This record gives sequence, C-alpha cells and structure tokens, in this order.
Amino acid sequence: MQRPILANITALAAALVVIIAVSALWIVNLRMGPPLEAFTGGAMVIYLPAMLLILTVLWVVLRALFVRGRALAVWMPFVGGAVLALIVVVANCGPTRCFVPGNERLLGWFAVGGAGLAALTHHLVLRGFAGEANAT
Repeated sequence: MQRPILANITALAAALVVIIAVSALWIVNLRMGPPLEAFTGGAMVIYLPAMLLILTVLWVVLRALFVRGRALAVWMPFVGGAVLALIVVVANCGPTRCFVPGNERLLGWFAVGGAGLAALTHHLVLRGFAGEANAT
C-alpha cells in the first residue's frame, strides 16, 4: 500500500474515533436531561453523528482542494472545522437556540467542538505521516 493512501486512511480513521467519542458524550448529555419523546430522542441521537460525518467529509474535500501540501498552523484546522459546523448549526437552529440549554440540549457546542476536534485530529495524523516521510 502506498504511503499517502495509508496516511489518509489512518487520518480518516482517527477522525472517525473522535466523532464516535463526541457522539457518545452527546448521548450521555441527552440521557442526563429530562426524558425525550421516542421520535424526537431517536432523531437527536442520529442527528449529531450524521452531521459530524458530513462535516468531516466536507473538511477533507475542502482541505484537499485548498491546502495542497501547504503548512497549516495547528489551530487552523480546528478553527476551520468549527466554523464549518457553526455555519451549519446557525443555518439550522439560528444563532442562539442550539447553544443554550433547552430542547436542543446544547447541540451547537457538541457540533462545533466535535467538528473542530475531528478536523484537528485528521490534520495532526496527516502531519505526523508527512514528518515521518521527511525524517527517512
């Protein structure tokens, strides 16, 4: 297997682990509040992981199109992923509804933080492979 393919697969797997961890915290957050209706609760359990997967794929595509080997500061991928998620959350809920306690159970913070962490993890794993290639 070629090194760039292995690096990309590993970076995507690491981002997926972050998405799973954030989704698990999201489910714990949902269970801590008052009980949800069956239809609403089921939809909320699926909504955040699906949104994070879509945002991660969008981040990977945008990174491939615009970065192309340029060095990024460590904070840039986190901010890029978080801004993508912020745009989606604000378009979906408005500027405040998903960021305050209530029916949405702080969905905005989980989405913004999760997308930022997934993008950062993806970037750091790819950067680790690039550093390893330069060292040999």
